[in-house]
Amino acid sequence: MKIGDWPDLRGKERSEFLSGNLDKTTLILYNTSFFISYLYIVPYTSGRKLMTDNSGSVEAAMVFEKLFSDYLDKQDSDAMRMLLIKKLDKLKQDEPNLGGLEVRDDGRISINIRNINESKMVLMLSIAFDSLIDVVAFSKGHEDAFKEAENVVTRVMKQFKEPFDRLNIKNHILKGAMTGTISSGMDGMDEVLGNGFPCSDMILLIGPAGTAKYHFAYQFLSDGLNKGGAGLAVLSSMSVKEMRERLSKLKVNVTSCESKNRLRTVDWYTQKSRPVAGMEEQGSVLVPSKDIANLDIAFMRGVEGLSFAPTKRAMVDIITQALNTYDLPDVIEFVQRQKARLKNADLTSLFIVEEGAHDDRILSTLKHMADGVLIISSDKDGKLFIEVESLSAPRFERGKFALQITNKGMSVVGDTPDELSVISEFCNIPKVTKEIAQRLVDAGFTDIEKLNSAEESELRRVNSVTEDIAKSIREYTRTVEYSQSVLSNRSEKWIKRAKEQAATGDLKRAKKSLERAIEIDSSNPFAWMELSRISKLLGESEDSEEHYKKAVSIDPSIEGGD
Repeated sequence: MKIGDWPDLRGKERSEFLSGNLDKTTLILYNTSFFISYLYIVPYTSGRKLMTDNSGSVEAAMVFEKLFSDYLDKQDSDAMRMLLIKKLDKLKQDEPNLGGLEVRDDGRISINIRNINESKMVLMLSIAFDSLIDVVAFSKGHEDAFKEAENVVTRVMKQFKEPFDRLNIKNHILKGAMTGTISSGMDGMDEVLGNGFPCSDMILLIGPAGTAKYHFAYQFLSDGLNKGGAGLAVLSSMSVKEMRERLSKLKVNVTSCESKNRLRTVDWYTQKSRPVAGMEEQGSVLVPSKDIANLDIAFMRGVEGLSFAPTKRAMVDIITQALNTYDLPDVIEFVQRQKARLKNADLTSLFIVEEGAHDDRILSTLKHMADGVLIISSDKDGKLFIEVESLSAPRFERGKFALQITNKGMSVVGDTPDELSVISEFCNIPKVTKEIAQRLVDAGFTDIEKLNSAEESELRRVNSVTEDIAKSIREYTRTVEYSQSVLSNRSEKWIKRAKEQAATGDLKRAKKSLERAIEIDSSNPFAWMELSRISKLLGESEDSEEHYKKAVSIDPSIEGGD
């Protein structure tokens, strides 16, 4: 039989292959354009991962073929299906990487995408899928359109649970609403939190006088708005104009968000500069008087007036001002009422408190009320640190983590970045000299992933970065070399953390960190070897032996190492 006589798995057969229903040795010629035509003999049984160098991209394509196809089938009219197909055509024009997404004659979707790593592919296809929901929302309403899509995603996730979880699809699709957590919006912080804040929790953010706590709070709020969520801002220490300016600098289309009621504001700042009778309503902005009862009404209307969104957040900056105006029991009762109101409406909230403005008794009471507590502090040299004191989900990392503020915003840097190694890595990018690499680092691009997430226009704002250099950086981040570099860097960070945890005797957390390192890059022999060592210390001899064998199978030269 000729190679051409073997079937190229598509559609139903392709889905069956991924879900494990083709329980036999299958010869497949994948001529799909997301990797160069290789021939594989794959013994595939239920639950086993497709064994190719680009298996993640293959599986992502298969899962999203099913998602898009089922969502089109779900529509109850040909007119709506045609609108969605037109939307896909428009997306392909705007995003060249989507050129391999096609509608077949039978109405099903085929995805053949090349030259893109699996994480970018998942993000890109998730955004494309979510944009179809926005089209349906025009006729069915946002809530009904979202629930319809959620039902489709849930069914596909059950069918393809293993690749769905491993590729982190639920972290992106439906605008992240399926994760059960809410991102902090700050680079490095979600890892410290253990994958973000638990949904609907009230988080107390305590920080020193100054802007640090507001950097954090506004990045939290803007992250949700930029991802299609809704947000409530409650102000007492800055004006609505200042709030809008801050959000605009964080790439939020404030006018659009306010016009659609995805952003509503309770302005308790204005009453300090002029008399306010009862409560004024100025479009999406509610302006209550000094009276705490009117503030309560404004809170209620602010929450109730938010439009439907997959995720909702609140940034609340009133506690310090309220405690300076009202008695403690009245303020505590008020905060408890708002906590319940926000939780019932599924808003994850960040309540800001100024450090040093209240005694220990008040802080202790507030901490007891909150679901989680974050503390921003500074040392004598002015360096900033953040610590998670408590969280309802006990998976967070303990200890203080260094913060940095650049023109890209606030981020967690943990240990002082190894600048020389970062510069050396940047120099692997065509056209990037050592001088340019240094300027990129100085501008806040302290690792390769930050370069990847930057727009070309952001890169060009860095001195000496021309249009050609910016394009070279963007092209590099689409290569296999970049993907391998990112995986290696992420994995090494977790290995380092595991070793630090083991050094303090926290072997169980060290084991979890190593499992995370392996989840990111299962081909890292040092992660497997370290996991073998930790497992042995925990008395798990059989597991230790298995992990050791895995390490040696990946890199025989590691045998006999510590």
